[in-house]
Formats: sequence, C-alpha cells, structure tokens
Amino acid sequence: MEVDSNINILNHSDHSQIGLRYYHMVLSFQELEKDYNEEDMHMYTNPNNFPFFVIRKTSTSESILRQHLRWWVRDLSISTELCCEDEYGVCRIPKKLRAKEDGRRELPTSIYKTLIKLPVTWKAKKVCLSWVVCFLDNIQLDIDNEGWDRFQCSHLCLGAGKNLPCLNSKHLVWESASDNQARGSRDCLKKCHCGCGKKLCVANYMHVPSCQLKMIDRQ
Repeated sequence: MEVDSNINILNHSDHSQIGLRYYHMVLSFQELEKDYNEEDMHMYTNPNNFPFFVIRKTSTSESILRQHLRWWVRDLSISTELCCEDEYGVCRIPKKLRAKEDGRRELPTSIYKTLIKLPVTWKAKKVCLSWVVCFLDNIQLDIDNEGWDRFQCSHLCLGAGKNLPCLNSKHLVWESASDNQARGSRDCLKKCHCGCGKKLCVANYMHVPSCQLKMIDRQ
C-alpha cells in the first residue's frame, strides 16, 4: 500500500477503521526506530523518571525503541491468575485500572516527542497497549484479507473473562469485527458432548483461533 506521509491517519479514517490505524502505527514505529536513540531518551526524559533498564547493544538485535517500549509495557502491567489453558500462560493487565478503562496509555515522552518530528502518518499521544504488544511481538495484520482496515485486535482470553485489556501476545489476534464480537459465549467454553474432551469452541471450529479460557462444566 502506498502511504502519503503528509496525512495524519487519525484525521483521515473513521472510528471503525481500527486495522487501518494500527497499520499506520506500525509503519510509523518502523520509521521511528531508525532514528530513536539514547540521546532522545536523555533529552526528553525527566532524570527522576528515566527508564530503569539497561540498553543492550550487543546481546540483542532489538532497536532501542523496541527495548524502551518493551520495558514500558512490562512496567505498566502485572500478571494475573492462570485463567487460560496452561500452554498460553497467564494474562497481563495494566497495574492501575481506570474507572473507564480503554486499554490506552500515553506514550513515554521521549518516544512521542521524537515521533512527532518525523514525516509519518500516525502521531497519537495515547496508544492502545495491546497494539504496542502486537508491534513488539510481530502479531501481523493480514492486509491481503478483505476488510482488513476494519479488523480489531481480539483477546482470545476474552479479557481474562472480565473484559480487561490483556497484554500477553499469545492471547492476541487481528480478526474481523464480527469474529471479535462473537467471542465470549459461554457455550464455546463448554465441553463437547461427543466425548472428544475438547471445548465446543475447538471441536466445532466456532472461533479460529479458539478462545483460550479454560473449559467450564456443561450446565
């Protein structure tokens, strides 16, 4: 897709074009990581709030931007109890939940101030934390899929069963709005009656990939 760096995608997309906005966020972050460095961090960060992580220049291939974002998300979040199938691990949710939680937080100042100086199409101060996790762990949006621009980031853990933003990349996938909104049925988490031992969600391909919350007893 050809991208005009003179536009701000936040002003040139409607509210339902979540996939399109995420796509432009990724493109903008990819441009940002070419330039973002330690000097930017020192220039724009209050010494009292300077990130407490060691930038690894030789032991990792990750850019400084990715290292900073990974530390930021981890510092903002906390692990919860294991409510999913064991192989998917625990949910991670924001430490300080808000009354009207939308899963967004303001980017670190040094990242945002460096971002807005670049000729990129996404310059939001607030960002959805799950989007950042998708960027860091390469959870891709398939732009060859029809309607991809309106895809949503689904929580396969159903928000830990409490509609909370989860930040475990194994629990995230981009899919159509209808597929996302169809998740969460108690039926899909019940044990299949045929004796296969699987959840209905898995046995009947109700959702692909399947919901990850643990199976519940049939009622």
